[in-house]
Amino acid sequence: MTELPREVAGVTIACQPDRAGNRLVFAYFLTNASSELVYVMDATPKFDPATNTWSADRESVVVWLGVDDIARVMRGIAPPPADADVWSRVIPLAVPLRPGETLERRLEIPLPLGETSPYFPDLPLRQYHQ
Repeated sequence: MTELPREVAGVTIACQPDRAGNRLVFAYFLTNASSELVYVMDATPKFDPATNTWSADRESVVVWLGVDDIARVMRGIAPPPADADVWSRVIPLAVPLRPGETLERRLEIPLPLGETSPYFPDLPLRQYHQ
């Protein structure tokens, strides 16, 4: 597949989408070529009721179908559900990216692809294997 570079104010993201078995794989690199400190939303808060503790979920991903029928895949602030009220937005945790640094990450999504959101539990299709 083709690498997709994108630059905004000195911060560049390059992503190499791929497929490995029954997973979509997105290897990506963020480079801060600006002179400013940048924060990258990289995880979501995760609560474990069994231990009553919070942790950072670095495997979280948001997937939704846009009004243009194009699937969106991201780590970041999830759009609030259009058909439900939420008390507050789920704001991801961020990692600092200093000037001149590069952050390397890998995002994997099991197939079949389905919408995911921190506002709703995962669908049972995540346990389905093609």
